[in-house]
Amino acid sequence: MCWLLLGASCLPAGAAVENLALNRPYVCSDLVLPGWTGLTDGVTDSDAAPGCFATGGSGQFPKQVVVDLGAVCTISKITLINSANGNTKRVALSVSRDAKDFEQLREYYFPAEAVQTLAHSFAPRQARYVRITLYDTWGDGAQGPNCLFLRELQVFGELPAGGRTTSGREELRLARLQPPLVATAAVTLFRRYRLPLGGKLRVGVLGDSFAAATEQDGEPWPVALTTQMEATLGAGQVEMLNLAAVNQGPAEGVAQLPPLGGKDPADVILLAYGKDAARARADLTGFRKAWQALVDKLEQQIPALVIIVTPPPIVEESGKGPSVLPYAQAEEQLAAYRALPIVRSASVLAAAADPLGCYAPGGELNDNGKTLIAKAVKRLLWGSE
Repeated sequence: MCWLLLGASCLPAGAAVENLALNRPYVCSDLVLPGWTGLTDGVTDSDAAPGCFATGGSGQFPKQVVVDLGAVCTISKITLINSANGNTKRVALSVSRDAKDFEQLREYYFPAEAVQTLAHSFAPRQARYVRITLYDTWGDGAQGPNCLFLRELQVFGELPAGGRTTSGREELRLARLQPPLVATAAVTLFRRYRLPLGGKLRVGVLGDSFAAATEQDGEPWPVALTTQMEATLGAGQVEMLNLAAVNQGPAEGVAQLPPLGGKDPADVILLAYGKDAARARADLTGFRKAWQALVDKLEQQIPALVIIVTPPPIVEESGKGPSVLPYAQAEEQLAAYRALPIVRSASVLAAAADPLGCYAPGGELNDNGKTLIAKAVKRLLWGSE
């Protein structure tokens, strides 16, 4: 049975409204259950992946999802559709212009299993970001007690005359929601059994210009990582093999695997792709397939701890630029499926006192930004600075 709950206020008479959330990007404070990404895809009648949305199974509450409408819009109605998969319990809807200061509009309890649409209308207001806060669970969902399901979020209103914009600055705002590091059982085992062994720690890096050494950008962050690791292990105790290169995609990365294997294989391999794909606006489906093929071959050939370092937002002086978010999320989806640890570069930078101060003119990371990325990778490996 499907229930419809209407808010008290009405849409402005004669307003040309549309679902502004349709196919818009979002971030979640929890990992998204692999494949269950359909929060804004327009599919309102599915309780299965990919048409339905589901959080991961962590026990950290509340969980939050923030959708970026792409511009400060005039909105007057939000609908949230629960899933028959159950588990979603108390929720709150909030809106914001800057992804920092949110105004709560509605709080509601969904039933344990019934499909229900919460349709909340309100006086028109200006907002770019819509946040769903998921406070708790009924404890008996289809994918475990802490996975929360939703069919769809819809936001009705009008776009501004200038339309939507893409900006690395906006992606940094969204990144505040997500924790910078996602550790896994493999990281715990690495800390317990590999680090105490002593001897040389072999680290390999595959990636694009984000990790590559270029004359224009100075030393890349893997150099800073080597310095930080040696400060802990001792000089000469880190062997860094950085095979990243400008415009190297995951498909080209497969050819770089042999030097990382062999008689003395790498202990840790860092994968840092997505930045150049975003600049080239590469086909996302092709990127995803090449990414999976690289991870498949890597796991088959080299017994190393594989860490995903997602690309940082591209912050250009114009305030606009290509989005790295779709490529980062494609990487995260596979990482979640394979239980691979993640360093979210955007969240690392967003946590800085001055995130924009991590960038040089032209949108590249400066030494401060590179140092923060290196510290985050080391913190994941060691569990501390």
